[in-house]
Amino acid sequence: MRPRPRSLPRLRNRWSAVLVGAVAALPLGPHGALADAPAIPPNLACVLKAVQTGQFQRLDYISGPVGGSIALSVVLSPADVAADRGVIIGDERAGVAALVMQPGETLLVDTGATDDLATLSLFTRDRQDDAIPAAYSRQRMVGHIPLVSQYTGICKPP
Repeated sequence: MRPRPRSLPRLRNRWSAVLVGAVAALPLGPHGALADAPAIPPNLACVLKAVQTGQFQRLDYISGPVGGSIALSVVLSPADVAADRGVIIGDERAGVAALVMQPGETLLVDTGATDDLATLSLFTRDRQDDAIPAAYSRQRMVGHIPLVSQYTGICKPP
């Protein structure tokens, strides 16, 4: 077995110090770019139109008919935002969603009780008024067939 070079522990300590320093320099909470982002109202009403629907049959994606719309309510109380969560309420489901906030975009990810997945993106960059552009995507399994639906629209305070 070869002896380890003496410089290796010293090098590890240097990189550990650099890594700890980099992590300590990261902003925690709504600082920096998030502090400059417009606040999202705690309650939103969203009207979204279908832009794509389809399903997979084996490995082939087959587009379905596009049409219809859905209405969602979003609740982002200050306590929920502090806990990185929000609530999405729709006609067919309501669920607590994980909340990811980035400068210019807020993403809610909801895994439903039936193992389907829904994401709602709120695009908050450069807003001029209370209207927030939004995209909603829902993936679910019906039997062994994955179904995909995507919607776009506007969310506003009720």
